[in-house]
Amino acid sequence: MQRFWLLFLLSLSLLPADTALILHKGWQLIGSTSKITDMSLFEKENVEQLWHYDAATQSWKGYSPDPAISKKISDKGYGTIDTLQSWHGFWIKSKQEWVLTLPTANGSSDENITLQKGWNLISLPVDTVVSPHIFDGKTVWKYSNKEWKYFDTDTQEQFPLISHITNSDGIWVKSNKEQTISTVTDSAKLHNFASQKEMKSYIRDMLLTHKRPICGYYPLAALGTPVNTMEPAGGGAADQAASKNEAPTFSGAEAQNSSQTNLQESGVDEADIIKHNDNAIFFLYRDNTASRTKIGVTTFADILNGQTTPSASITPRGDASDMYFSGEKLVVLSRYDFNYEIPNNATIEDIEQIKRRGEIPSFMVEIYSISDLNNIRKLHELRIDGYINTSRVVDGTLYLVSQFYPTVDLDYPHIYVDAPECKEYFYGGVPVPVTEPDVTQEEGSGGSGGGETAPPPPQKDRAIVAEDYKKYARCYGLRADKEHKFYRDDYDHPQIISENLIPKFVRDKTTEKPLITPQTLFAPDKKDQEAVITTVSKIDLAEGTLTQTGSVLGHSDTVYASADALYLVSSRYPIFYSFDSYALRSALYKFDLGEKFGYEASGFVRGKPLNRFSLSDYNDTLRIAVTEGTSWQNNTKNTLYTLKTYQDALVIQGVLSGLGKKGETIHAVRFLGNRGYVVTFRRTDPFYTLDLSDPTDPKKVGELKIDGFSSYLHPISENLILGFGRDATPDGQVSGLKLELFDVSDFAHPISLDSYTLPGNYTRSEIENNPKALAYRDSDKLFAFPYRMNNGYRYGMGNYLALFRIAGEAFRTYTPPLEGTKDNYVSYQRGLLFDMNAQTYVAFFSNGTITYRALKDFTQDDTEGQRSRQ
Repeated sequence: MQRFWLLFLLSLSLLPADTALILHKGWQLIGSTSKITDMSLFEKENVEQLWHYDAATQSWKGYSPDPAISKKISDKGYGTIDTLQSWHGFWIKSKQEWVLTLPTANGSSDENITLQKGWNLISLPVDTVVSPHIFDGKTVWKYSNKEWKYFDTDTQEQFPLISHITNSDGIWVKSNKEQTISTVTDSAKLHNFASQKEMKSYIRDMLLTHKRPICGYYPLAALGTPVNTMEPAGGGAADQAASKNEAPTFSGAEAQNSSQTNLQESGVDEADIIKHNDNAIFFLYRDNTASRTKIGVTTFADILNGQTTPSASITPRGDASDMYFSGEKLVVLSRYDFNYEIPNNATIEDIEQIKRRGEIPSFMVEIYSISDLNNIRKLHELRIDGYINTSRVVDGTLYLVSQFYPTVDLDYPHIYVDAPECKEYFYGGVPVPVTEPDVTQEEGSGGSGGGETAPPPPQKDRAIVAEDYKKYARCYGLRADKEHKFYRDDYDHPQIISENLIPKFVRDKTTEKPLITPQTLFAPDKKDQEAVITTVSKIDLAEGTLTQTGSVLGHSDTVYASADALYLVSSRYPIFYSFDSYALRSALYKFDLGEKFGYEASGFVRGKPLNRFSLSDYNDTLRIAVTEGTSWQNNTKNTLYTLKTYQDALVIQGVLSGLGKKGETIHAVRFLGNRGYVVTFRRTDPFYTLDLSDPTDPKKVGELKIDGFSSYLHPISENLILGFGRDATPDGQVSGLKLELFDVSDFAHPISLDSYTLPGNYTRSEIENNPKALAYRDSDKLFAFPYRMNNGYRYGMGNYLALFRIAGEAFRTYTPPLEGTKDNYVSYQRGLLFDMNAQTYVAFFSNGTITYRALKDFTQDDTEGQRSRQ
C-alpha cells in the first residue's frame, strides 16, 4: 500500500507527461523518443559531453555544457548539436548517476526511421520494444551496461547477440542502401525460428521485457511500479474417469427432422453442450452434489417414455465444456483437473516438480466409443497445456484453438545507491494537516529479497514538490532495506529461478511432447506485449492423434472458421498501436485448413470486431466489420473491410465506412453470400443492407430505423432475416427481449414485418450472446430458445423455453412455454425439436432435467405480436 500512495502522490505532484531515464556514470549510447531542443537539460554537474553522428552529412556533431570542452569541439571543426531528433541516437558521458527527465512526445513524432547508405546512429522514434530482426539484412551494434552486443544475419562475431531494442537505446545500423523502416508495420511482421534454443530465448526475452517495470523511458509516476504477472490461475481437483449408471436401457427408435447445433458456416461443425445422432442424446449438466460437470445420456424414445433424467452419465476426467459427434465417437472438451499423485519413493525435487506441473493450466480432449450405449468406452485422451479458446470440426478433423501463457519465476540482484537526497525526500519534510491513510507495509516485488518499499514522500506543499521533482528524480523507484539503505533492482541481470516457456501435450498418459515447434511458431518483432502463444492444433478424430500444429505469439480474442481457413483476431497487439493518436486496431492471422495446414498470412484493420459473426470468408475474400471508439466518448466509427491474401499478407481491398451515426456501435453482423447485414445502436436500431458483390467496392444499399436493436441475425430465407435482441424506447432506454422479422426482398428498402417482445428489463436469453442456444428447423420455420424471466422482480428468476413459428409474414407463438429448473443461475439449457410417429415434439434440457411437449399440447397464439410495418 505504501508504494501505491507513493505513486498516487507523485501523480498529483509531477507533470503527468514527464518521462525519466536513469543514466549511469561514464559513456552510454542512448536515444530519446522526444525531440530535444533545450540542451540545458544536460547540466554541467551531470554531463561532460555528448555526440551524434549525422549519416546524411557523414559527420560528427558534439555538445558540452562545459565551455572549455565546447570550445575544443568547435576548434577541431566539429558541428555543434542544438537539436536532437526523436530518431537520433547519441553518445553521452556522465559525471555521475543522474536522471534525464523529458516531456513525452507531443503527437508529432514520426514512427518511420530513414536509413542512409553506410553507418547510421539512430534510436527508435516511438515508445516500444522491438527485436533486432526489424533490421534484417543489416548490421546492428548496441552498447549497453559497458558491453557491446550485435545483430547480423550474415556473419558471426564474438560478441553477445542483441535480444531487443528499447526506446532508450541508441544503436549503430549499417545499411547498404537508403531505406525507410516503419516501427509499426515492420515490427508486426511474423517470423519463425531456426531452433528450439532460439525460440525459447525469444519467448523468455518477451517475458522479461513485459515483466520489467522499467525498460527505456517511462513516466515518472510509473517508476517503481510493482511487477504484475498476468497469467490466469489454474488448478484442479481429483482426477475422474468415465462412468455410467447401473443397467441403463436404451431404445433404438430414431427421430426425424430434428434440430441440430446452430452453425455459422455450413459444413463447419461447432462444439455444443448438447449433441445427438437422431437416436442417442448427450447433454452437459452440472452435478451440484459432486460439484462438477457431467454428460447425461438419453434417447429420443426414452424422453417420450417419460424419462426426465439421464438414463446414464459419463464423468469426464476434466471439467467438460462442450462436445462433438464424429461417427460413432463422442468428443469431449474439458478443463483438466490435475491429480497430485505423489509416488511413495518421490524425492523432494520430484514433489516440487509435480506441484509445479499442477500449477500449469491444461485441458483435455477425450474421445469415447458410443457404438454400444450400454458400454461407453474411452478410446483416447489428449492433455494440452493452456486454455481452450474455441474449436471446429471439418470432415472428421478437429481444429482446436488454445492459448498458453508462458511463465518465468525470477529474482533481481540489488544495486545500492548512495543518494543522500532520498533520505531528505522520504524521511524529512513537514507533513500537511491531512488524515494519513491506513496502509500496510508490502515487500518489494520481483524477488527483491524482502526489502521494504520506501515510505511515501513528505506531504508538504505540493507546489514545492512539483517545483523540486527533478532534484528528487533519482529517488523514484528506489526501495530501502531494513537498515534504510537505498537500492534498485538490477533489471539487466535477472536471475531465473524456474520457467515454463513451451506448451506440451500428452496422449493417453504417455510421455510429454512439445506442442509447438520452432518452424511452426510465428512471432512478431514487437516485444513489448504479453508472450501469449495461440495454437491451432489439428487432431485426427478417427485415430485420436494430434497430427499438426501452427502457432503465433499473440492473443486470439475472436476466432472465425470457414471450411478452408481459420482466422484469429487479436485486439491486443497492442490496443493502442498508433503512438500519436492511440487508435485501436486488430491483428488478423490466417491459418490454412487444407493440405498446407498452418499459418498463412496476417494483416491489420482499424477497430475491433464484435464477435465471430463479424467475419466471413467468401470467394477467397475476407470480410470483417469493426467499431473504433466508444459510445461513452461519442467518437465511434463503424467500418467494413474486405481483404485478400497476397503471399504472407492480408491486404485491404475495399473499405465501407459511415455505418451508423456518431456514438453508435455495431451490435450484430451477418454475411450471406454477396449480401451483408449490419445493426448499429445507441438510441435506435439502424439495420443496414450491404452489397458485397464487388470486394473492392462494398456498398451500403438500404437502411431501416426502428426502436431497439438485434444482437444476432439468423437467415430464414433469401428474403427473410430473423433478429434477436432488445426492445428500447425512442430515447434508447433498453427494455425486454425482442424478436424482429426483417423483409429484405426489396434490398434497398428493408422493412420490419413483425416483432415480438418478451417483457421485463431482467428477461435474458443466452441467444443474445451465443447463437447456439437457438433450435431451428427450416422445414416448418419452427424455432425455440431458452430464456429467463423475473416475473416482475430481479431475483427468483424462472427458466423457460419459448417456442415460435414463422408463418407467412408474422410470428406465431406457442404457450405456455416449457419450464425448466428453478435455479437462479443455469448455464446448461437447450431446446430440441424433433418428429417421431408423425408428431412434432419439443424437449427442454435444463441442467440435467428434461421436459417435453407435443406441439398439439400447446395453445397457438394467433395474434401477430407487436406488428409494425416501416
